[in-house]
Amino acid sequence: MPRKARKNGQEAKLIGSSNEQICIVSGINDMNNVFFEIAGRGQLTNNSLEGILKNKIKAGSIISTDKRSNYKTILKLFNVAEHNTYQSNTAEAYRNLGNINSLHSRFKEFIREMHGVSTRRLENYLIWFSWIENFKRNEDKNNLIINIISNNKYEKSVRDYPNTSYLFMDYWNNNQYGLT
Repeated sequence: MPRKARKNGQEAKLIGSSNEQICIVSGINDMNNVFFEIAGRGQLTNNSLEGILKNKIKAGSIISTDKRSNYKTILKLFNVAEHNTYQSNTAEAYRNLGNINSLHSRFKEFIREMHGVSTRRLENYLIWFSWIENFKRNEDKNNLIINIISNNKYEKSVRDYPNTSYLFMDYWNNNQYGLT
């Protein structure tokens, strides 16, 4: 990696919108189907949020989110029937956003068990976790496996794994870190 390695659990700077941090969008529906997708580096943008949600939200849906302004702007484009927003640290939010908060807790535990995840492999871990969550909630596991295999495009094989490219390499190639 072109940046100085972080050792012994050091984290990226948490000042404002550090571009070293990776933004992940996640969601869960009433049928307990989950998704986790990488939105980009730094703060969540409207374009990345729209791209991620465009095939996941149908017109007439009822959506509950925190009060992040991006959701209000983008959900208008999808003609949702109702958009409920909650202040993250209130009892009302804990009641209404409990499923997603619980999902986030399970994801953090999943990542913690891996003892650190490189950005290069993050997408694979997100897919792995989503698959586990979707599989354990589905009653008809045989049909779920058939649907997952038939409806998804698998671009990576085990042989290709060592050659996986680094995410956001354009960020590391600029002169911010004295690189050429």
